[in-house]
Amino acid sequence: ERHLDLPDVPTASESGYDLNIGLHYVSYAPAGTPADIVAKLADAMSATLAEDSFQQTLIERSITPALITGAELGTTLDERYATIQALANKYILGK
Repeated sequence: ERHLDLPDVPTASESGYDLNIGLHYVSYAPAGTPADIVAKLADAMSATLAEDSFQQTLIERSITPALITGAELGTTLDERYATIQALANKYILGK
């Protein structure tokens, strides 16, 4: 998606590049945290993100409000890591 602050600037995909990299702010719980606690945390984050005032604060800081949890978050992070790793390998970054 186009950035809220740059609506007239095409995305990498729109420009013909097979690239989708974004910045994520992620909260983690320790391994073994009971599922009901994880669900409560996700519900609290969802409720906070649903508040108009919080969304406006994020937008003012150029952050696109979104919530991804559970398996979807894992898949998203795995895909982003693979993309970044492929770019690093292609351009021999870090050597």
